[in-house]
Amino acid sequence: MPKPELLTMSNKELDRLSVLQRVMEKQLTQVKASSQLGVTPRQLRRWIQAYRTDGAKALISKKRGNPSNRAYAASIKADVIRLIKAHYHDFGPTLIAEKLTEKHGIQLSRETLRQWLMC
Repeated sequence: MPKPELLTMSNKELDRLSVLQRVMEKQLTQVKASSQLGVTPRQLRRWIQAYRTDGAKALISKKRGNPSNRAYAASIKADVIRLIKAHYHDFGPTLIAEKLTEKHGIQLSRETLRQWLMC
């Protein structure tokens, strides 16, 4: 049975793990491994150190499951969707963006609105 942290790893992280294991077994040099992974040798050494102390879970992204720093708050999205349904239900995203800026002082890109309208 695989370890639980291996089940949550992405393919990229699993590749990283296999390369690190080959480096630690002296089957691959750090320089070749870093170029294979597309990182600097220093970053590879950081990963090796983290792997030695915390195991495979050290290679899993710490940002996974967290919202983007650039994401709009859910309350803003809900308010905008409510406004669109009440006033602009038959408009396209470009015109909605213009009307929200003009009449409500809410400035959003048309692409953001398009994505929100698809949900």
